[in-house]
Amino acid sequence: MRHTVEAAGTLLEVLERMHPGASKRTLRTMLDVGRVTVDGTVERRAKAEVPAGATIEVGAKVSKPTKATPGPKVLYEDEFVLVAEKPHGLLTVATDQGAEDTLYDRAFEHAKRARRGGRVFIVHRLDRPTSGVVVLAKDEETKEALQAEFAERDVERVYAALVEGVPAEKEGKLVAHLKESKSLQVYATPDKKGGRRVALDYRVMAEGGGYSLVEVTLETGRKAQIRVQFAEAGHPLAGDARYGAKTDPLGRLGLHAMRLAFDHPATGERIVVESPPPKRFWSVVGGRSAPTAQEELTPDEE
Repeated sequence: MRHTVEAAGTLLEVLERMHPGASKRTLRTMLDVGRVTVDGTVERRAKAEVPAGATIEVGAKVSKPTKATPGPKVLYEDEFVLVAEKPHGLLTVATDQGAEDTLYDRAFEHAKRARRGGRVFIVHRLDRPTSGVVVLAKDEETKEALQAEFAERDVERVYAALVEGVPAEKEGKLVAHLKESKSLQVYATPDKKGGRRVALDYRVMAEGGGYSLVEVTLETGRKAQIRVQFAEAGHPLAGDARYGAKTDPLGRLGLHAMRLAFDHPATGERIVVESPPPKRFWSVVGGRSAPTAQEELTPDEE
């Protein structure tokens, strides 16, 4: 990737402008391994001053022998769509030129193995620390149709969130307005004109040990929406230190996309794909798993 510097600054500052979605750690790694040149000369110093007009070039990530890319956990698949379960800690798609193991990589390799010339297209994303259901398209027409469904809010998105404390109301709606800072931190704001309105419905499924396992249905879908809204409500997600969590019982963020429902672009059929919350989510609140339909019946209903 080649870039002509418009405004002078340190090399790290220039790289941050070139790759706004990349972390400083990733950018420093690019420098350390010699992938960055300034006017044709390798430069590893993050604080090196770069004048306006200089040419920055980021070379391709040096490949190294690795084990074969693991396949995705497929939840549903046909000739048009692939629905997979993303593990927590895995990117949906790479955020910079230095590609790494991502859900997209795994799905792409799966598509190539299944059919020569097979392709996949990203429709939506889950944050890296979030696990759960993701839908990908196998052609551009399907991708555009699915993205239109997301934009029109025709897609049902349901999450399981493990939160600190117990909400006073066992079910309800949370509404807020969100903004994003220059450092990409999402936060709630009283400024209704400057912030984007977001809303979700929630229902407490279980509670215990100072935590609640909550079913969350999105009305809107914004970056970090669930994390910010529950933090604002005084119940940050377990393991979410960025938004005020004080505990980390799972060793990960307590958020899992457990259900996705959409109209199939080719057939019009309503497709519902589910991935139950990890058993560890239930164990934190003292349960072993979700209650079965029979267990939820009252004696009068049996």
